[in-house]
Amino acid sequence: MTCYHNTRNLKYRSTFGAALLNSYVRLSIDVKGDDIKSVTLRVFYGDDNKENLFACEIDEEVTATNVNSDTNYFYNLKLTENKVCWYSFIIEDSDKKYYYGPMEKRTGGEGCIYESESPSFQITVYKERVLPNWYKNAICYQIFPDRFNKGDEAKLEKNIEEASKYHKNGIKRNIVIPWNKEPKYETDKDGKILSWDFYGGTLRGIEEKLDYLKELGIGCIYLNPIFEAASNHRYDTANFLEIDPLLGSKEDFEKLCSSAKEKGIQIILDGVFNHVGKDSIYFNNEKNYGDISAADKSSPYHEWFNFKEDGTYDSWWGIDDLPAINENKDSYKNFIYKDRNSVVRTWLKAGASGFRLDVADELPEDFIKGIKETILEEKHNDGILIGEVWEDASNKISYGKLRNYFAGDELDAVMNYPLRSCLIDFINKKINAYDVYEAIMSLKENYPDYALYGSLNLLSSHDRERILTMLGVSGNHYAKLWLAILMQMTLPGVPCIYYGDEVGLLGEKDPKNRATYPWGSENKDVFNMYKNAIRLKKDYSVFTDGTFEPFVIDVDLFGYIRENETEKAIVLINTNYNLTKRIHLESKETSYENLLWDMHIDTVDGYINFDLWNYGSAVLYTKK
Repeated sequence: MTCYHNTRNLKYRSTFGAALLNSYVRLSIDVKGDDIKSVTLRVFYGDDNKENLFACEIDEEVTATNVNSDTNYFYNLKLTENKVCWYSFIIEDSDKKYYYGPMEKRTGGEGCIYESESPSFQITVYKERVLPNWYKNAICYQIFPDRFNKGDEAKLEKNIEEASKYHKNGIKRNIVIPWNKEPKYETDKDGKILSWDFYGGTLRGIEEKLDYLKELGIGCIYLNPIFEAASNHRYDTANFLEIDPLLGSKEDFEKLCSSAKEKGIQIILDGVFNHVGKDSIYFNNEKNYGDISAADKSSPYHEWFNFKEDGTYDSWWGIDDLPAINENKDSYKNFIYKDRNSVVRTWLKAGASGFRLDVADELPEDFIKGIKETILEEKHNDGILIGEVWEDASNKISYGKLRNYFAGDELDAVMNYPLRSCLIDFINKKINAYDVYEAIMSLKENYPDYALYGSLNLLSSHDRERILTMLGVSGNHYAKLWLAILMQMTLPGVPCIYYGDEVGLLGEKDPKNRATYPWGSENKDVFNMYKNAIRLKKDYSVFTDGTFEPFVIDVDLFGYIRENETEKAIVLINTNYNLTKRIHLESKETSYENLLWDMHIDTVDGYINFDLWNYGSAVLYTKK
């Protein structure tokens, strides 16, 4: 017996990829065998395993052969829940029952036969969401606030004086001089941090560099945490309603947002709502905020935390500096997003345009939905909610539960870590072009368009090594970096530049990836690479709204077509470090311009022909 179903072929699935709630999808499977008794479609939603079984019908229009020979079975499936829909096929002949599903570790593409339970094909079912134009068209810039720019020195001295009022007990806070000193941690023999180093970056300092960011082509800034905290990373929030005094004040934040918007730049904040700092107004372990800690039942925050009989408490990944919060408590929901003066509403009113949710996979679904509703209400559908999810977010399983981030009620987009890993591994020759194709096609197939085109496409971040470090500082590192930047700027999604990457800042894992911006010592060659790639993204709308079709030429050659109503572009990447490759591509267009070189290419006998050198790239462009 042989069977065939391919989720990427419209003959077998009438809608490619994710599908709208209450729409119909026509599924079919070819079955060839001597004694087929039945073919059944098995369907269930989410992770509830409440399967529905449907007997498939013979499609007389497709085939005239009989059921015992070579038949196409089909079913029109109505998608009734905005969750992930899983399906597979059960085929029975006179001797045995067989199962047909995707290949192992895949959720789409061609399937295969199993003699026992098979995996299931995936359809992400969603409600439509239209992302704000300012976000879809933007290039994002991530800033670790302490390390970007000091700004006015007199203002900084005032900030330091104000900050000295807090955190008198607990871990020390040091001001580092000079600005370009390599970051490090002072730790004890067990690796516990003994002091926090601050370099003095401020909100005013960011505001002073808005013209630089505008000239670079930036349309939005994602700020790592800015609220009062004991540490320099500020993921240990001490007070959600106060800007850390070392960074400035609420007035400084409002001024930053106002000035940024005048220049066409929006601000996205880091929402760290899963845990707080041990040294915070809420937990108050160090008694820097009065005499009552959260361990005392009289504390208004006591119910937010889970205290155990032995005096310990739940914390984020067992780190006692980060007490975990029970987000299901109504008082906490009211405080974070429901109340008129809630945390989310306060900072949206102050000028923020959205939030990036830290550890989104550890937040309850209704909590994320509540934040989303609040953002849309406050920003009149013009706000954005991004999640930190490290895997394919459409089928992410967290603590044994399948999440529904892209059902239309929760996240608008996620940080695209899978793409980052894919690009770096491809350029570093750890995977080949066929692996890249499968990884990117899987995201294209599983993500609704709004989520795919809204994905925050990063190459570096505060919790990952910097891109130039990942590619290796060797003779070909600039060539490799260019390939990474070019793909970041021309693939579907919102490119996100980690501050300093654009001027060649290096950095291994934390803390070295959080070095200060090298003002006055920028790498001009790297800066020009970024400027050129950004210009492509900004000048040609096809790289923002164009359809996306990837393809493979050979193990080293990966390409993709971006196309809209007026433009078409073909991007080609050669990761072979020794060989020039001959490009021979079929094309219905008569000619192209290579946007990377001064080169005109005519189509001859229906084909494009030219040579692409080792570590080479091309962007072929034509107007329709």
